[in-house]
Amino acid sequence: MTEPGAIGGETARTFHPSTMSSLVANASLESGDPEREIASLRDQADRGSLTARMRIGGILAQLGPARLREAQKYLLEALEECEWLLGYYYEPRLVATEPSIGIDQYPLEQTCGAISEMLGDIALRLRRDEEAAIHLERAVHYGQSESSLILALLEKSHGRFDRAQFLLTSALTDPASDATYLLGDLFETQGNLELASIYFQRAAASGHPLAAARTIPLQSEGPVRRPSLTETVSYGHGWSAEIDHLDGGVGVYWGDDLIDDLTVITHLSGFEIYPDSTTPHVYEELETHRSIAEDHRARTFAVSSAAKSAFVRTNTSTTYTDSRVDVGIIDRRSEDFEIHGFETVRHAMEFLRIIAPLSDNPAV
Repeated sequence: MTEPGAIGGETARTFHPSTMSSLVANASLESGDPEREIASLRDQADRGSLTARMRIGGILAQLGPARLREAQKYLLEALEECEWLLGYYYEPRLVATEPSIGIDQYPLEQTCGAISEMLGDIALRLRRDEEAAIHLERAVHYGQSESSLILALLEKSHGRFDRAQFLLTSALTDPASDATYLLGDLFETQGNLELASIYFQRAAASGHPLAAARTIPLQSEGPVRRPSLTETVSYGHGWSAEIDHLDGGVGVYWGDDLIDDLTVITHLSGFEIYPDSTTPHVYEELETHRSIAEDHRARTFAVSSAAKSAFVRTNTSTTYTDSRVDVGIIDRRSEDFEIHGFETVRHAMEFLRIIAPLSDNPAV
């Protein structure tokens, strides 16, 4: 990553989440005698205790920039061991009862996530954004919601607003959460003051300590509206699509009627977590949504005859459909609907020419 430009609002290096996992909190407690405590933990660490290595890393990280690389070494060793155990046992929620393997009564995926979060924090302090993103993605992959917040701010600082939004909406737990407040911060940064106002008001009304000072007075008194961020694409001949860029999904309409068989579901408010895999899949759902949205912008059209109107969509993503090309047909008189799947647009158009002469046929 290149050094981010001057983007306002909260930043990954200065924002402190209001919650912290118990593993990270315990590893990061201030030590009354750092060197003595580190010495007392080294034997446990050498015998494979993950939390001992985490604690040593946490103490070293408190001792200033000169000790960060040493802290990083202990944490990387802990992560390597934790992920090896995770792969060996094939059970992410295993809680070991044998002290000799060093899990110290914490589930494996929780431990891997906490270590990754600590490594991300160290990389940020070393101003190594690319490295920080790798560790934070891994922490999110293991279910660390606090890492979602910091990674979202890092993505925002580099102008990747859709990634930031996806991470924050996926981390939403309640209106008072940090994610609600940071969505307000994100939309304010993008200049969408209406959405920023909604999220700041939702967070402030539920008691978030920072949101009240940033509430934007754009709305009249009364209940805070539900946020929405939709894009409408019109194809003519009675057809249109609405792309939901907040919660995900694409609704296809004939006039004012939603056509369920052509509607596509995507999820922008939750990512799939595969804790038994050590390869993060954090942005998989976002990338699917992007692909499907682009299909509806650039690879979808409508044609019609006096009797029928057809919606033709090419699917580059087959996550939610088995067809390469979907064709929905409305009978203008009866309003009966039918749907067909084809391998190519050419096959779809040949079928449409057979069932009805088309008066407005785009070049394909």
